[in-house]
Amino acid sequence: MTISASPAGGHRRHVQLTDTGHDLVRGAGAHVEQRLAEALATADVGYAEYASSTERLLAAVRTSA
Repeated sequence: MTISASPAGGHRRHVQLTDTGHDLVRGAGAHVEQRLAEALATADVGYAEYASSTERLLAAVRTSA
C-alpha cells in the first residue's frame, strides 16, 4: 500500500494498493467466493436462487432506510 498527500489538500490522504496488495485482494475474493459456493451447495441452495433472494433483500433494506 502506498499513502500520499491528497491533491485535494487538507488532512486527506491518497491510499493506493500496490500490485502485491491487488493480488492479495483478488486471492481473498476468490477464497470467499469458493467458500460461499461450498456453503450454498451444502445447504442445497442454488447460486441463482441465492443471488435473486439477496437482491430482493437489499432492495427491501434500501427502501426501508
